Amino acid sequence: MIKAKQQSPRTPKALRPRASAKRAAALVAPTVVLIAPQLGENIGFAARAMGNFGLHELRLVAPRDGWPNEKANAAAAVAGAIVDGAHVYQTPERALGGDQSGRYLLIVNLLH
Repeated sequence: MIKAKQQSPRTPKALRPRASAKRAAALVAPTVVLIAPQLGENIGFAARAMGNFGLHELRLVAPRDGWPNEKANAAAAVAGAIVDGAHVYQTPERALGGDQSGRYLLIVNLLH
């Protein structure tokens, strides 16, 4: 007599976690670096978009209209904390600070 192989109950694939806790802990939100932004409004709108996606660290490189900028705060609306927490640098190298983690999103003004 041949016995049928007993199968263990398994969780359906759709219900299994997609990433292990270890991989999820390794995910870090990127820092947004705006290089040579021209208008305060553009900085504010970028901060507003960042807030929509859960990004909070903003770095600015040589903003044309100076910093701080009231128009950036006005355009940011509810993301004013992101604008208020922005750090200003004179060069992209300083903004990146030698960090090689690769967790940066660079936005460059090519018209500068």
